[in-house]
Amino acid sequence: WNRLLSPLLPVEARLSCAQVLAVFHPLLDMLAPEPAEGWLAYTYQVASSLLYPQDDRAHTAPQRDGALCFLQFLRELFDLERETLPFDPWLDYAFCTEEELADITKQLLACGADIVEMNTIRKRLSAIKGGKFAKLCEPAQVFSIVLSDILGDPLDMIASGPAAADSSTCQQACEIAEKYQLRLSEAAWQCLKTETPKQLKNTETMITGSVKDLCAAAAEACRELGYEPVFLTDQLCCEAREAGSFLASIAKSHQESEKSLAFLAGGETVVHLTGNGLGGRNQELALAAAEGISGLRDTAVFSFGSDGTDGPTDAAGGYADGETGRCLRDQGLDLYQMLKNNDAYHALEKTGGLIRTGATGTNVNDAAVVLIRRA
Repeated sequence: WNRLLSPLLPVEARLSCAQVLAVFHPLLDMLAPEPAEGWLAYTYQVASSLLYPQDDRAHTAPQRDGALCFLQFLRELFDLERETLPFDPWLDYAFCTEEELADITKQLLACGADIVEMNTIRKRLSAIKGGKFAKLCEPAQVFSIVLSDILGDPLDMIASGPAAADSSTCQQACEIAEKYQLRLSEAAWQCLKTETPKQLKNTETMITGSVKDLCAAAAEACRELGYEPVFLTDQLCCEAREAGSFLASIAKSHQESEKSLAFLAGGETVVHLTGNGLGGRNQELALAAAEGISGLRDTAVFSFGSDGTDGPTDAAGGYADGETGRCLRDQGLDLYQMLKNNDAYHALEKTGGLIRTGATGTNVNDAAVVLIRRA
């Protein structure tokens, strides 16, 4: 291929598909009449039908063969580009393996990194995150419909921002890696040191849902059940144990209420692993609240992940009420030790406090609720 193609189109600079087509157009016309939409658009359709077999567009045999031939030309020439031309960080990314990426994510979760820190790292380990997808699509326009799972809805952090200019820097990524003493390969370090797009002119985004909508929906559900909803925040971002203790204090402060109340907090807490138990941030929040509301009348705290998952468990979150602490003690279990061991799952399993919904297919952070029931 190199011997045949090099004389026709010497690789001296990055090639566009249109440049390649200009050279091979006569050959394609010999194979079949040019499609009405042109060879470039038609070849894209054929490539899409190969990637997505459910595509029901009909392709005539001669024209399809021409498109497949053109795709082969492109493949060989672009491979030759990578062998011949200097490294281009926008096109010739060198990435760590899937196994290392999974390990890095696990390390970040274990050390309590927040979602912004995690995405600052992850967007540099991907071929499309951190604005790279939109950059690769230029000059085509990219319209994104986004469900936000990041507090404050920063576009460059939601799903690590494949179609948003990146506000984070290489220096910040390296500082995060050093802060948490991440174990990284040389390839991963190189990725962290490769800058991401800072300006994009071909993107437009519409946010269709976020934790604000989750809190609004939860408030309406509480109202329908006879509670007066009280919105606390949609920016909850502290330690799960601290959030549980805080919500318990809210419950204690309103025991004299004559009305049924529901206090709502949306956001995403973090957990620093100190033990080897099983659980997730929502379960840990609920268990941390259990001692504070112990003995309170008709009072409960629960927290759940909107995606239906919470940590490496089959639960979406956890529930505790005024009897949870006593129930654990009656079974010879120490609430504080189970929290210290990050074993909220097994603690709440013993008290019937696990919330299981199954995967919901969406993710707009978590919601935590304090319920105080009055007749």
